[in-house]
Amino acid sequence: MEAEPHVTRVPEVTFKKILIATDFSPSSEAALRYAAGMARRFGSKVYLFTVVEPTLFHFAGPGALSLAIDATWRDIRRLESELVVEGCCAGLQIELVVRSGDVCEQMSEMVTNQHIDLIATGTHGRTGASRLLLGSVAQHVFQQSRVPVLLVGPLVGAKMWAEGVKRVLFPTDFTPASKYAFSAAVSLARRSKAQLAAMHVLAPLTGEALADPDRVRASIQQSMREMFSGAEDVLNETAVVFGSPAEEILRFARQHKVERIVYGIRRQHTSIEKMSSSIAYEVLRGATCPILSIREGARMSTVSA
Repeated sequence: MEAEPHVTRVPEVTFKKILIATDFSPSSEAALRYAAGMARRFGSKVYLFTVVEPTLFHFAGPGALSLAIDATWRDIRRLESELVVEGCCAGLQIELVVRSGDVCEQMSEMVTNQHIDLIATGTHGRTGASRLLLGSVAQHVFQQSRVPVLLVGPLVGAKMWAEGVKRVLFPTDFTPASKYAFSAAVSLARRSKAQLAAMHVLAPLTGEALADPDRVRASIQQSMREMFSGAEDVLNETAVVFGSPAEEILRFARQHKVERIVYGIRRQHTSIEKMSSSIAYEVLRGATCPILSIREGARMSTVSA
């Protein structure tokens, strides 16, 4: 009797608790709606989270901070009511959270204490009592988060959240960071009943490789199929293109009407300057769909076999 072929099992990533960070700006409210859709797919509990920074009220007189916190509670309850009427949070368990202090510290404490599996937020906030994703906060969320992050960039249409997810793009460069994010890409596609496209971008060929680009492309596609062993049920396409990585990823996403991009983030960027020059940052700036970013080594919850 012949032995049955070995089938690689891709770990199923899940997001049981989602923290949605809001500063009540249009971009953060758009992120909230996309994250709510993700919560429905994964059966997640949602924490609608905002922070009031005391430093903004040092010279505003006695009681100013307390008044700001009360106003923020009114704002977040109003937002919840609007979402209920709108229907985007139907069936979800939602907990409202208003904190006072440093945004990064409060968010980190929340992630640790509540065992948050995913942070969702817009990438452009406003200045004011509740300020998110400006300067060091952007660096912390995008580059330092200990859990995956759903990022909604400035070009993402707010009305697209209700359309669901039919196509997921996973750019890979075969680095440890990319491979680490692989199971999340597969899990998102499966939960969404979406098609998954894997993509690798090469620099323009030179030397002997220039004479046979098809052979180079076929070799890399084979490596991609091996990487996705066990995910054939969702893998719809393996694309290998030549050019600038950020430009080609964005072009592919637009042309194929991709609704989500899953991107593995390397550890090494330690400053805003390095972050702003990274491929991931350029993709985030230009993407017209949300990006699920996963830093190498980030904690991901999986479903037990």
